Amino acid sequence: MRRSAEESGSPARESFGLLEICLADLRVFRRRLYLFTAFATAAALAILLLLPNKYTAAARFLPQDITPGNRLASLAASVMPSDLLSSSILPGMKSEGSKLRGLYQSNRFLDAVLKRKYESRKNNTSQTLYVLFEEPHKEYARVELQDRIKLDEDIKSTMMTLAATTNDPVLSANLANACFEELDKLKKEMEKESAAEELAFLSAQITKEEENLKQAENDQSEYLLKNRNYMTGDDPVLRQKVTEYEARVIYYSNVLVELNKLVTMAEMSLNRDVPRLTLVERADIPLLKSWPPRLRYLVMSLIGAILFGVGIVFLLNAYQWYFPSDTRKEFKDSVSVVRSDMAGLIDRLKKRNRSIERISS
Repeated sequence: MRRSAEESGSPARESFGLLEICLADLRVFRRRLYLFTAFATAAALAILLLLPNKYTAAARFLPQDITPGNRLASLAASVMPSDLLSSSILPGMKSEGSKLRGLYQSNRFLDAVLKRKYESRKNNTSQTLYVLFEEPHKEYARVELQDRIKLDEDIKSTMMTLAATTNDPVLSANLANACFEELDKLKKEMEKESAAEELAFLSAQITKEEENLKQAENDQSEYLLKNRNYMTGDDPVLRQKVTEYEARVIYYSNVLVELNKLVTMAEMSLNRDVPRLTLVERADIPLLKSWPPRLRYLVMSLIGAILFGVGIVFLLNAYQWYFPSDTRKEFKDSVSVVRSDMAGLIDRLKKRNRSIERISS
């Protein structure tokens, strides 16, 4: 498609296409494009220099899979199906990572981290995060803390990473280590509470299974007294019944043994005072900033400014190319005609409504 000399306003451009016209305009206005690009890049550089540096420190650790729920699940999987541990009683099975994420998101954990005192590079004295974040309100301080810490899990290695990001490298390292310590402390407290609940549950189950075992032994004794020839009898029904009574006694005996093992493990978990999380790497003071990547943002700003300037030139020329002056005038006249027709239609509707109101009144 080509524009005529009258439409383009210049006889010298009548043989040019749209691309050639745009390239010619870029050559003509290249100084303005250079100035715009330089100004946009300088503005982006000034904004980037005003952005504060952020530093990320991370502590890495391994969780320990020794919670009461897992022990009860092992028992349920090792014994035959019975009414001992129903699905409504047995705790839901979750990975240690999901359990730790639940503790990590709890207000109990956040409040404990906020109340601790931290050292930073700017302050000589230790202060709480309420002071360092300049946010005395608890709810807003929790949101501020959640924005600055992050918990990730490597599914293959089960390694977990607790990272903290602040404007101070010393504070980032201290905050990451403090989060790990508070998470370990909270997990220890939760496990002790769960162990106490497990002991109460197991005690009730042991009493119940002792009664079941006693009943099974009594049933077996009564049946054997009634059928004293079970040792020499050839009746297959008799032998099957004897085997069933013996299996019940063995089953409840095995359940009691396993329950007593769980009681011992729960008592050990309740009384032991050791870390629940295995620290692999403590958070060190970061030497390099993690954000912002100023050079990358500056290059992106430079490329964006160039593309924006070139795009404006192409859009203006495309508008003039596809909508010449006579087409724009015709379009403008059409809009005026449609607007006047719509105004007339609206006036007719208003007059009709008025007449209807008069008749109804």
